[in-house]
Amino acid sequence: QFKPTEISISGPSLRVIRDQDNGFALSMQNSKSIASDNTLPEPGTSDTSLMDIIDLLGTPEEDLDQSSPLQKLQSVTITNARVIIEDYALGITWFLPDMDLGLARVDKGLEANATVSMKTGVNTETDIALSAYFNRDLEEFAIALRMQNFDPAFLAERIDAIPVLDDQNIIINVNAQTILSNNFDVLRAELDVHSAAGMLRIEKAYDRPLNYENMQLSALYDRTENTIDLKTLSADIAGVYVTIESKIKTNEDFTKFETSPSLHIPRLTGKDIENLWPKFLRGEGAEEWLVGNLKEGSLTNLQLTLDASAAQSSETWSF
Repeated sequence: QFKPTEISISGPSLRVIRDQDNGFALSMQNSKSIASDNTLPEPGTSDTSLMDIIDLLGTPEEDLDQSSPLQKLQSVTITNARVIIEDYALGITWFLPDMDLGLARVDKGLEANATVSMKTGVNTETDIALSAYFNRDLEEFAIALRMQNFDPAFLAERIDAIPVLDDQNIIINVNAQTILSNNFDVLRAELDVHSAAGMLRIEKAYDRPLNYENMQLSALYDRTENTIDLKTLSADIAGVYVTIESKIKTNEDFTKFETSPSLHIPRLTGKDIENLWPKFLRGEGAEEWLVGNLKEGSLTNLQLTLDASAAQSSETWSF
């Protein structure tokens, strides 16, 4: 009996579905089953589920049906796939062009790798690479994501809950790793974000955008300790270098937060204060005192630490 060890597929259409209970399904259709106007096919139309293949690759070879023609299958490679992501939890549908996907049987589990290049801004081509490993002994997923030249406004245009990213002139590079349970609960996550330069628009504070350079964010989440460690959030904003560090204590459903953020500014001049003073505090006595007394001077090694807490009750937050 012929039993393939590798399967290669070119140019299919993949459908990724997330339901409101955070359940996932993956299926494959031939490319002609999706119309040119991006309308979705009727349920069941040329629909071949990949979930069985994923389960097969993640199952020890000795536990498979020895008579199955796919019993020796070690890997599946899919190239130039057109992807539809239907996210019913967020109420959005995304279309991704020309994605490459590899699935492979590995020791104690399953490995998946995906790459795609796509426009996330008018003149921004973004390279995205995603790798995942499922360990069947630990029943955990290890996922790594890398994005080069990503425009966050791409998300704001599709997710109403994050309008703060809209109209921002920001291009970022992202490296993220996370460990998920088999129920897709986040157990641990690391995030590193870098942006060489850009402009921040904060309409409630400034009538003009603020230029920044060398923005860096590094953070770690640990569900075991229920902590978010903001290792560093730093940037040169309008000529002032600012660093923020904080360890945040939370709970499993993120309805309580306690933190003592620390802000450090190596040097701050009176001119810097005048440029960065928010418009909703204009005319306050503190502005006149600081700008007046520091007009020709400066503060060095400025350090500020705050204690803060927040809790949610029903739909209301208290601080």
